Amino acid sequence: MAIGTSPCPPFSNRSGLPPGVIWDGNTIAWYKYNDTRTYAYDGGGRVANWLDRYNYLESAELVNQLQWFTPAYWNTFNPNWSQVGNTLVSNGNNGFLQKNNFFVIGTTYRLRLTVIRNAGQLNATDGVFTYAQINLSGSYTFLFTATAVNMVFSSVLFNGSITAMSVISIAGNHLVQQTAANEPTWNVNGIIFDGANDFMVTHAIPGLVQPTIIYWCGRQVTWTINDRFFDGVGVTSGIVSQSAVSPEIRAAANLASPVNGNLPVNTFGIVTVYFNGVNSFLRVNRTAPVNWNCGVLNMLGFCLGSGAGGAANWANIQNKEIIIRTNIAGQDDIYNYIRNSNGI
Repeated sequence: MAIGTSPCPPFSNRSGLPPGVIWDGNTIAWYKYNDTRTYAYDGGGRVANWLDRYNYLESAELVNQLQWFTPAYWNTFNPNWSQVGNTLVSNGNNGFLQKNNFFVIGTTYRLRLTVIRNAGQLNATDGVFTYAQINLSGSYTFLFTATAVNMVFSSVLFNGSITAMSVISIAGNHLVQQTAANEPTWNVNGIIFDGANDFMVTHAIPGLVQPTIIYWCGRQVTWTINDRFFDGVGVTSGIVSQSAVSPEIRAAANLASPVNGNLPVNTFGIVTVYFNGVNSFLRVNRTAPVNWNCGVLNMLGFCLGSGAGGAANWANIQNKEIIIRTNIAGQDDIYNYIRNSNGI
């Protein structure tokens, strides 16, 4: 079932339950750090994809479950691999399997593999980007966004077998970062951006125009002037940034708001920012909002953890939940849901 459809409408506003207004057709994206379907991390806790749970929609199985373990399934089947029953076995020498034109560039996929590893390393790639490096036996789940079209499994002196394989695509306005050095880190309290170079971006979202309201739940781990919680596709097209003196923040969509000092450093809270020309506001929790004219720029996409494109102004923040909408309806219900479900 797609997350974009309420599983039990109409929702009540009981503590911790999302309000039904989220499903009114005006939600652009919804990210929640502890929805286990929407993230996966490597051995260092690094997150390459944080999936949009509102538009989340799984495809049918893309791997032929009756053929994937046969040489005929693959366009390239290196002789160091062989079929043994319903498994693929590598003899410990280098060599690769390749299925041509399997992926669509820019589409996000979930790969599940079960591997028995005796020695060496098994790499999974799209022919350009390596999204999995397996050095231990086990069952694995990987999320990645394709940069090329071929599905490739490559042995680096890998002695072992693949005993199960599944691939699906997942639609949505997902946050992506496929350079390991720029990936944030997941932990039990949220996804942490290090303030040095971590950021994630969505693809272009043409519908993300004013009016835009963003509910951000998290904390300022540290404070550095001009660092940005988020931005749009263009520079300063929809930002919340650290500004003036600690712990103050301000917002802008070309024109900057007055500062708001109600989110102490290292304290979780909920920032609500509404970009809508002269009717804009920036609010922390349920303190008094700062009102201003934000300007006329549109976000048209979402960049988390830095200024647009990840070029500068990386913020040291921890993120629990983000909801992005184009309608102000249901503010209190959405705020109360985020507060209760995240223990704010």
